[in-house]
Amino acid sequence: GASVVLDAPAIIRGDRTFVPLRFVAEALDQIVSWNPEAWTVEIVSKGIGGSDLPERFRPDIFRSAEQIRQDAEDMRAYMASIGHEIILRPVAGNSVSVFDAEGFGAHESLMTAIEETVAGFDRLIGLNHSLLVVAMRHMDPLLEAGAFMARRFGGSSNATAEGQRFLWENGESGSAGLSGVSVFFKVQQEEHPAYIKYVGCSTSETVGHELTHAKQLETQITARGGLGEGFTRVPSWLHEGVAVLIGKTLSYRLGICPSYEELRSGPVWGAKRGQTSLQGYTDTVRKDKGYSTAYLAAEFLHSLWLQQQGDNEDTMNFSWVEEYWSLIGIRISPEEAFQRVFGMSLEEFYTLFEQYQQNGYPQVLPLQQV
Repeated sequence: GASVVLDAPAIIRGDRTFVPLRFVAEALDQIVSWNPEAWTVEIVSKGIGGSDLPERFRPDIFRSAEQIRQDAEDMRAYMASIGHEIILRPVAGNSVSVFDAEGFGAHESLMTAIEETVAGFDRLIGLNHSLLVVAMRHMDPLLEAGAFMARRFGGSSNATAEGQRFLWENGESGSAGLSGVSVFFKVQQEEHPAYIKYVGCSTSETVGHELTHAKQLETQITARGGLGEGFTRVPSWLHEGVAVLIGKTLSYRLGICPSYEELRSGPVWGAKRGQTSLQGYTDTVRKDKGYSTAYLAAEFLHSLWLQQQGDNEDTMNFSWVEEYWSLIGIRISPEEAFQRVFGMSLEEFYTLFEQYQQNGYPQVLPLQQV
Protein backbone atom coordinates (compact mmCIF):
# COMPACT_ATOMS: atom_id res chain seq x y z
CA GLY A 1 0.00 0.00 0.00
CA ALA A 2 3.03 2.32 0.00
CA SER A 3 3.37 5.06 -2.61
CA VAL A 4 6.44 5.01 -4.83
CA VAL A 5 7.80 7.52 -7.33
CA LEU A 6 8.73 6.32 -10.81
CA ASP A 7 12.26 7.07 -11.97
CA ALA A 8 10.84 7.89 -15.42
CA PRO A 9 7.29 8.96 -16.39
CA ALA A 10 4.71 6.51 -17.71
CA ILE A 11 3.76 7.03 -21.36
CA ILE A 12 0.33 6.51 -22.96
CA ARG A 13 0.40 5.43 -26.60
CA GLY A 14 -2.90 4.65 -28.19
CA ASP A 15 -4.87 2.68 -25.61
CA ARG A 16 -1.78 1.31 -23.87
CA THR A 17 0.17 2.63 -20.87
CA PHE A 18 3.92 2.00 -20.85
CA VAL A 19 5.81 2.07 -17.54
CA PRO A 20 9.56 1.70 -16.79
CA LEU A 21 10.17 -2.04 -16.85
CA ARG A 22 13.21 -2.14 -14.55
CA PHE A 23 11.51 0.03 -11.93
CA VAL A 24 8.37 -2.13 -11.79
CA ALA A 25 10.28 -5.43 -11.86
CA GLU A 26 12.74 -4.44 -9.15
CA ALA A 27 9.90 -3.09 -7.01
CA LEU A 28 8.51 -6.64 -7.18
CA ASP A 29 11.90 -8.06 -6.10
CA GLN A 30 12.87 -9.39 -9.51
CA ILE A 31 16.31 -9.49 -11.17
CA VAL A 32 16.46 -7.52 -14.42
CA SER A 33 19.28 -8.02 -16.91
CA TRP A 34 19.98 -7.05 -20.51
CA ASN A 35 21.19 -9.92 -22.71
CA PRO A 36 23.20 -8.17 -25.45
CA GLU A 37 23.56 -11.31 -27.57
CA ALA A 38 19.82 -11.91 -27.86
CA TRP A 39 18.83 -8.22 -27.56
CA THR A 40 16.31 -9.13 -24.87
CA VAL A 41 15.52 -8.10 -21.33
CA GLU A 42 15.54 -11.03 -18.90
CA ILE A 43 13.52 -10.90 -15.67
CA VAL A 44 14.14 -13.64 -13.11
CA SER A 45 12.65 -14.09 -9.66
CA LYS A 46 15.21 -13.97 -6.85
CA GLY A 47 13.40 -16.94 -5.36
CA ILE A 48 14.20 -19.19 -8.32
CA GLY A 49 17.20 -21.45 -8.00
CA GLY A 50 19.03 -24.41 -9.44
CA SER A 51 18.25 -25.64 -12.94
CA ASP A 52 15.22 -23.35 -13.24
CA LEU A 53 17.58 -20.42 -13.71
CA PRO A 54 18.87 -19.51 -17.18
CA GLU A 55 22.46 -20.75 -17.53
CA ARG A 56 23.91 -17.24 -17.32
CA PHE A 57 22.20 -16.62 -13.96
CA ARG A 58 23.21 -19.78 -12.10
CA PRO A 59 25.25 -19.05 -8.95
CA ASP A 60 27.71 -21.84 -9.76
CA ILE A 61 30.68 -20.05 -8.23
CA PHE A 62 29.58 -20.62 -4.63
CA ARG A 63 30.60 -23.75 -2.78
CA SER A 64 28.80 -25.32 0.14
CA ALA A 65 30.61 -25.90 3.43
CA GLU A 66 30.85 -29.60 2.59
CA GLN A 67 32.31 -28.84 -0.84
CA ILE A 68 34.83 -26.43 0.67
CA ARG A 69 36.00 -29.09 3.11
CA GLN A 70 36.33 -31.59 0.26
CA ASP A 71 38.21 -29.03 -1.85
CA ALA A 72 40.63 -28.53 1.02
CA GLU A 73 41.22 -32.26 1.54
CA ASP A 74 41.70 -32.84 -2.18
CA MET A 75 44.09 -29.89 -2.34
CA ARG A 76 46.11 -31.36 0.52
CA ALA A 77 46.39 -34.69 -1.30
CA TYR A 78 47.40 -33.00 -4.55
CA MET A 79 49.95 -30.73 -2.88
CA ALA A 80 51.48 -33.70 -1.06
CA SER A 81 51.83 -35.54 -4.37
CA ILE A 82 54.05 -32.75 -5.71
CA GLY A 83 56.06 -32.32 -2.52
CA HIS A 84 54.27 -29.46 -0.73
CA GLU A 85 52.89 -30.05 2.76
CA ILE A 86 49.92 -27.92 3.78
CA ILE A 87 47.98 -27.56 7.02
CA LEU A 88 44.16 -27.37 7.10
CA ARG A 89 42.24 -25.79 9.98
CA PRO A 90 38.55 -24.90 10.34
CA VAL A 91 37.76 -21.20 10.60
CA ALA A 92 34.65 -19.05 11.10
CA GLY A 93 31.60 -19.39 8.87
CA ASN A 94 32.27 -23.02 7.88
CA SER A 95 35.35 -21.86 5.96
CA VAL A 96 38.74 -23.59 5.92
CA SER A 97 42.17 -22.01 6.34
CA VAL A 98 45.07 -23.49 4.38
CA PHE A 99 48.71 -22.86 5.32
CA ASP A 100 52.03 -23.96 3.88
CA ALA A 101 53.66 -26.06 6.60
CA GLU A 102 57.09 -24.42 6.25
CA GLY A 103 55.76 -20.88 5.91
CA PHE A 104 52.75 -19.57 7.81
CA GLY A 105 52.22 -23.03 9.26
CA ALA A 106 55.52 -22.75 11.12
CA HIS A 107 54.21 -19.85 13.22
CA GLU A 108 51.14 -20.41 15.36
CA SER A 109 50.83 -16.66 15.98
CA LEU A 110 50.46 -15.95 12.27
CA MET A 111 47.89 -18.67 11.75
CA THR A 112 45.96 -17.35 14.75
CA ALA A 113 46.09 -13.76 13.43
CA ILE A 114 44.65 -14.91 10.12
CA GLU A 115 41.89 -16.96 11.71
CA GLU A 116 40.98 -14.21 14.17
CA THR A 117 40.68 -11.80 11.24
CA VAL A 118 38.40 -14.15 9.32
CA ALA A 119 36.26 -14.65 12.41
CA GLY A 120 36.20 -10.90 13.10
CA PHE A 121 35.23 -10.12 9.51
CA ASP A 122 32.44 -12.69 9.62
CA ARG A 123 31.16 -11.26 12.93
CA LEU A 124 31.47 -7.53 12.21
CA ILE A 125 30.86 -7.37 8.45
CA GLY A 126 29.57 -10.75 7.39
CA LEU A 127 30.44 -13.43 4.84
CA ASN A 128 27.52 -15.17 3.21
CA HIS A 129 29.41 -18.15 1.85
CA SER A 130 32.12 -20.57 2.92
CA LEU A 131 35.62 -19.84 1.64
CA LEU A 132 39.06 -21.33 1.37
CA VAL A 133 41.51 -18.90 2.96
CA VAL A 134 44.93 -19.84 1.63
CA ALA A 135 48.07 -18.27 3.09
CA MET A 136 51.44 -19.18 1.58
CA ARG A 137 54.89 -17.78 2.23
CA HIS A 138 56.32 -18.91 -1.11
CA MET A 139 54.88 -18.26 -4.55
CA ASP A 140 55.40 -21.74 -6.04
CA PRO A 141 53.00 -23.60 -3.71
CA LEU A 142 50.59 -20.66 -3.94
CA LEU A 143 50.50 -21.02 -7.73
CA GLU A 144 50.09 -24.77 -7.47
CA ALA A 145 47.18 -24.39 -5.06
CA GLY A 146 45.62 -21.84 -7.37
CA ALA A 147 46.09 -24.02 -10.42
CA PHE A 148 44.45 -26.90 -8.55
CA MET A 149 41.34 -24.80 -7.91
CA ALA A 150 41.30 -23.50 -11.49
CA ARG A 151 41.30 -27.06 -12.82
CA ARG A 152 38.56 -27.96 -10.36
CA PHE A 153 36.38 -25.28 -11.95
CA GLY A 154 36.86 -26.47 -15.47
CA GLY A 155 39.75 -24.40 -16.75
CA SER A 156 38.94 -22.66 -20.00
CA SER A 157 35.27 -23.66 -19.81
CA ASN A 158 34.80 -21.33 -16.85
CA ALA A 159 35.56 -17.64 -17.38
CA THR A 160 35.86 -16.98 -13.67
CA ALA A 161 38.43 -19.75 -13.26
CA GLU A 162 40.40 -18.31 -16.17
CA GLY A 163 40.48 -14.92 -14.48
CA GLN A 164 41.73 -16.55 -11.32
CA ARG A 165 44.33 -18.53 -13.26
CA PHE A 166 45.70 -15.23 -14.59
CA LEU A 167 46.12 -13.93 -11.07
CA TRP A 168 47.81 -17.11 -9.93
CA GLU A 169 50.17 -17.47 -12.88
CA ASN A 170 51.09 -13.80 -13.14
CA GLY A 171 51.04 -12.95 -9.45
CA GLU A 172 53.92 -11.26 -7.70
CA SER A 173 54.70 -10.91 -4.04
CA GLY A 174 51.63 -9.38 -2.49
CA SER A 175 48.05 -10.55 -2.50
CA ALA A 176 45.41 -11.80 -4.88
CA GLY A 177 41.82 -12.14 -3.74
CA LEU A 178 39.77 -14.78 -5.50
CA SER A 179 36.28 -13.95 -4.46
CA GLY A 180 33.38 -16.30 -4.05
CA VAL A 181 35.59 -19.39 -4.13
CA SER A 182 38.84 -18.70 -2.36
CA VAL A 183 41.01 -16.02 -0.86
CA PHE A 184 44.65 -16.57 -1.80
CA PHE A 185 47.50 -14.38 -0.67
CA LYS A 186 51.20 -14.26 0.09
CA VAL A 187 52.98 -11.94 2.51
CA GLN A 188 56.74 -11.56 2.68
CA GLN A 189 58.00 -12.98 5.93
CA GLU A 190 61.30 -13.06 7.79
CA GLU A 191 62.21 -15.26 10.71
CA HIS A 192 63.13 -12.62 13.30
CA PRO A 193 60.58 -12.76 16.18
CA ALA A 194 60.03 -8.98 16.17
CA TYR A 195 59.37 -9.08 12.45
CA ILE A 196 56.98 -11.99 12.87
CA LYS A 197 54.91 -9.79 15.21
CA TYR A 198 54.86 -7.05 12.58
CA VAL A 199 53.90 -9.54 9.89
CA GLY A 200 50.96 -10.66 12.03
CA CYS A 201 49.58 -7.13 11.73
CA SER A 202 50.25 -6.76 8.00
CA THR A 203 48.89 -10.26 7.36
CA SER A 204 45.68 -9.38 9.18
CA GLU A 205 45.36 -6.28 6.99
CA THR A 206 45.81 -8.42 3.90
CA VAL A 207 43.18 -10.93 5.01
CA GLY A 208 40.66 -8.17 5.68
CA HIS A 209 41.49 -6.59 2.32
CA GLU A 210 40.94 -9.79 0.35
CA LEU A 211 37.83 -10.78 2.30
CA THR A 212 36.38 -7.40 1.34
CA HIS A 213 36.89 -8.23 -2.33
CA ALA A 214 35.19 -11.57 -1.68
CA LYS A 215 32.31 -9.67 -0.09
CA GLN A 216 32.06 -7.29 -3.03
CA LEU A 217 31.86 -10.02 -5.64
CA GLU A 218 29.64 -12.42 -3.71
CA THR A 219 27.23 -9.52 -3.14
CA GLN A 220 27.11 -8.81 -6.88
CA ILE A 221 26.59 -12.47 -7.72
CA THR A 222 23.85 -12.88 -5.11
CA ALA A 223 22.03 -9.75 -6.24
CA ARG A 224 22.14 -10.81 -9.86
CA GLY A 225 21.31 -14.44 -9.12
CA GLY A 226 24.44 -15.81 -10.78
CA LEU A 227 27.57 -14.93 -12.67
CA GLY A 228 25.88 -13.21 -15.61
CA GLU A 229 27.83 -11.60 -18.43
CA GLY A 230 30.56 -9.84 -16.50
CA PHE A 231 30.26 -7.05 -13.99
CA THR A 232 29.92 -3.31 -14.16
CA ARG A 233 33.24 -1.66 -13.39
CA VAL A 234 33.07 0.55 -10.30
CA PRO A 235 35.63 3.34 -9.78
CA SER A 236 38.91 1.64 -8.98
CA TRP A 237 39.62 3.97 -6.06
CA LEU A 238 36.37 2.86 -4.41
CA HIS A 239 36.82 -0.83 -5.16
CA GLU A 240 40.35 -0.95 -3.76
CA GLY A 241 40.07 1.88 -1.24
CA VAL A 242 37.34 0.28 0.83
CA ALA A 243 39.30 -3.01 0.86
CA VAL A 244 42.34 -1.23 2.28
CA LEU A 245 40.13 0.63 4.75
CA ILE A 246 38.41 -2.48 6.07
CA GLY A 247 41.74 -4.31 6.28
CA LYS A 248 43.20 -1.56 8.45
CA THR A 249 40.18 -0.81 10.64
CA LEU A 250 39.44 -4.50 11.24
CA SER A 251 43.00 -5.45 12.18
CA TYR A 252 43.11 -2.52 14.60
CA ARG A 253 39.63 -3.17 16.01
CA LEU A 254 40.60 -6.76 16.77
CA GLY A 255 43.74 -5.63 18.58
CA ILE A 256 46.05 -7.39 16.10
CA CYS A 257 47.52 -4.06 15.03
CA PRO A 258 48.18 -1.82 18.07
CA SER A 259 47.83 1.67 16.54
CA TYR A 260 45.46 2.94 13.86
CA GLU A 261 47.42 6.20 13.68
CA GLU A 262 50.50 4.21 12.66
CA LEU A 263 48.48 2.24 10.12
CA ARG A 264 47.32 5.41 8.36
CA SER A 265 50.50 7.49 8.76
CA GLY A 266 52.22 5.74 5.85
CA PRO A 267 49.33 6.23 3.41
CA VAL A 268 48.97 9.89 4.49
CA TRP A 269 52.65 10.47 3.78
CA GLY A 270 52.39 8.66 0.45
CA ALA A 271 49.24 10.48 -0.63
CA LYS A 272 50.79 13.86 0.18
CA ARG A 273 53.93 12.96 -1.69
CA GLY A 274 52.10 11.87 -4.84
CA GLN A 275 48.97 13.98 -4.41
CA THR A 276 46.65 13.94 -7.38
CA SER A 277 42.94 14.25 -8.06
CA LEU A 278 40.78 11.29 -7.13
CA GLN A 279 39.37 11.19 -10.66
CA GLY A 280 42.81 10.03 -11.77
CA TYR A 281 42.19 6.73 -10.04
CA THR A 282 38.88 5.86 -11.68
CA ASP A 283 40.32 3.19 -13.96
CA THR A 284 43.24 1.92 -11.89
CA VAL A 285 45.07 2.62 -8.65
CA ARG A 286 48.07 0.49 -9.53
CA LYS A 287 50.32 3.47 -10.12
CA ASP A 288 51.90 6.35 -8.22
CA LYS A 289 50.50 6.47 -4.67
CA GLY A 290 47.08 5.32 -5.79
CA TYR A 291 46.35 2.90 -2.98
CA SER A 292 47.13 5.56 -0.39
CA THR A 293 44.79 8.08 -1.99
CA ALA A 294 42.09 5.45 -2.57
CA TYR A 295 42.22 4.34 1.07
CA LEU A 296 41.97 7.90 2.40
CA ALA A 297 39.10 8.65 0.03
CA ALA A 298 37.24 5.55 1.24
CA GLU A 299 37.91 6.50 4.85
CA PHE A 300 36.56 10.01 4.25
CA LEU A 301 33.52 8.67 2.38
CA HIS A 302 32.82 6.18 5.17
CA SER A 303 32.92 8.97 7.76
CA LEU A 304 30.42 11.02 5.72
CA TRP A 305 28.11 8.02 5.43
CA LEU A 306 28.29 7.35 9.19
CA GLN A 307 27.36 10.98 9.84
CA GLN A 308 24.35 10.62 7.54
CA GLN A 309 23.27 7.54 9.50
CA GLY A 310 23.76 9.35 12.82
CA ASP A 311 26.08 6.48 13.72
CA ASN A 312 29.45 7.88 14.68
CA GLU A 313 30.09 5.17 17.28
CA ASP A 314 30.07 1.96 15.26
CA THR A 315 32.84 2.66 12.79
CA MET A 316 32.74 -0.99 11.65
CA ASN A 317 29.24 -0.52 10.25
CA PHE A 318 30.03 -1.09 6.58
CA SER A 319 26.52 -2.05 5.49
CA TRP A 320 26.82 0.41 2.62
CA VAL A 321 29.29 -1.97 0.97
CA GLU A 322 26.61 -4.60 0.53
CA GLU A 323 24.04 -1.99 -0.52
CA TYR A 324 26.31 -0.44 -3.15
CA TRP A 325 27.60 -3.69 -4.66
CA SER A 326 24.08 -5.14 -4.70
CA LEU A 327 23.04 -2.22 -6.91
CA ILE A 328 26.06 -2.83 -9.12
CA GLY A 329 25.04 -6.49 -9.30
CA ILE A 330 21.68 -5.60 -10.84
CA ARG A 331 23.41 -3.34 -13.35
CA ILE A 332 22.71 0.02 -11.78
CA SER A 333 25.42 2.37 -13.03
CA PRO A 334 28.24 3.18 -10.58
CA GLU A 335 27.20 6.85 -10.65
CA GLU A 336 23.55 6.17 -9.90
CA ALA A 337 24.41 3.59 -7.22
CA PHE A 338 26.70 6.14 -5.55
CA GLN A 339 23.92 8.74 -5.57
CA ARG A 340 21.43 6.29 -4.06
CA VAL A 341 23.72 5.08 -1.30
CA PHE A 342 25.51 8.28 -0.31
CA GLY A 343 22.97 10.93 -1.25
CA MET A 344 25.44 12.84 -3.42
CA SER A 345 26.91 12.57 -6.89
CA LEU A 346 30.43 11.35 -7.53
CA GLU A 347 31.35 14.85 -8.70
CA GLU A 348 30.08 16.33 -5.44
CA PHE A 349 32.18 13.86 -3.49
CA TYR A 350 35.25 14.65 -5.58
CA THR A 351 34.84 18.31 -4.65
CA LEU A 352 34.53 17.48 -0.94
CA PHE A 353 37.54 15.18 -1.10
CA GLU A 354 39.64 17.85 -2.78
CA GLN A 355 38.94 20.11 0.20
CA TYR A 356 39.84 17.25 2.53
CA GLN A 357 43.13 16.80 0.65
CA GLN A 358 43.93 20.47 1.04
CA ASN A 359 43.41 20.15 4.81
CA GLY A 360 46.07 17.41 4.97
CA TYR A 361 43.87 14.33 5.40
CA PRO A 362 42.91 14.75 9.08
CA GLN A 363 41.78 11.57 10.82
CA VAL A 364 37.99 11.30 10.70
CA LEU A 365 37.21 7.91 12.25
CA PRO A 366 36.97 7.53 16.06
CA LEU A 367 38.14 3.93 16.40
CA GLN A 368 38.08 1.67 19.44
CA GLN A 369 39.59 -1.75 19.90
CA VAL A 370 37.54 -4.67 21.20
